[in-house]
Amino acid sequence: MWSKCVLRKSIAIIMTVLLSSLILSACSSTVSQSNNTQSNNPQAVVSQQTTAEAATTETTVSQTADESSSAVTTSASSDPTSTAAVTSRAADDYGQLQVIGTNLCSSKGDPVQLKGMSLHGLQAVGDFLSEASIKTLAEDWGCTVIRLPLYTESDCYIKYPDKYYEVLCKGIDLCIAQGIYVIVDWHILSDGNPNTYINESVDLFTKISGKYGSSPNVIYEICNEPNSGKTGEAAKTVTWARDIKPYAEKVIAAIRKNDPDNVIIIGSPNWSQDVDVAAADPVKGTNLMYSLHFYAGSHGQELRDKMDAAIKLGAAIFVINSK
Repeated sequence: MWSKCVLRKSIAIIMTVLLSSLILSACSSTVSQSNNTQSNNPQAVVSQQTTAEAATTETTVSQTADESSSAVTTSASSDPTSTAAVTSRAADDYGQLQVIGTNLCSSKGDPVQLKGMSLHGLQAVGDFLSEASIKTLAEDWGCTVIRLPLYTESDCYIKYPDKYYEVLCKGIDLCIAQGIYVIVDWHILSDGNPNTYINESVDLFTKISGKYGSSPNVIYEICNEPNSGKTGEAAKTVTWARDIKPYAEKVIAAIRKNDPDNVIIIGSPNWSQDVDVAAADPVKGTNLMYSLHFYAGSHGQELRDKMDAAIKLGAAIFVINSK
């Protein structure tokens, strides 16, 4: 177990290289109106029920949409060095998550809100995955979910699949042991088209769903940010109908062979911004959501309008929100 001093330093380092995140459930149609200035580097994981208060409070613990119902609760003194005491575990409170209409809900059918951290790539921060660090994020910071980005490019998973599969499983195990949810993020970025490594994706999600399919803690995010890069060539443009939807159908089918219930998040075109396009031609299935990446420092009403349009079409939206 780390000393408090070492732990604080480690968490501080995590804050500088990890993606600062909020994860919220799809329960309302309004993304945060906050336009605070920020760097474009941090990326947050947030789902659709984003309010101005939530978008500025990383360590606020998730609550259901019903203000009268208690979810994970915390208590802390005014001493800034004090430790918040989380009195319950998110996965115990919410159980098997499910999508009902456009809402992310608990096993009882109540809309829920998740908040937490998205790490940077596991190739960069794998050494920070420890019982102490995850416990601090869950119990001191009030995180109810952790996102584990498995980068596909460069010297990451595609080049060293066995190495980073072990790192990923370690992170999943730590989150499950802590009683929080964990997002397995197939983090395509510069590869752009999810079909570039579709065989590797099917293999990875087949193994993960086979190993963890019975755990309600696991959420699958099957393609981080599908994009066309900067080629400017129409033939290389990544589209929903031609590229992303067929990819999603194949990967989802592989997951559902092992895991019929856990939530699956599907990336949308243009760096997961065109959720309205995906919602107009949805993937068939249950417990599916679509990711919208919203950068509060640079994005505005246009993306909020896209999300509203997607919700009106019946899609459940999971927002990756950068503060």
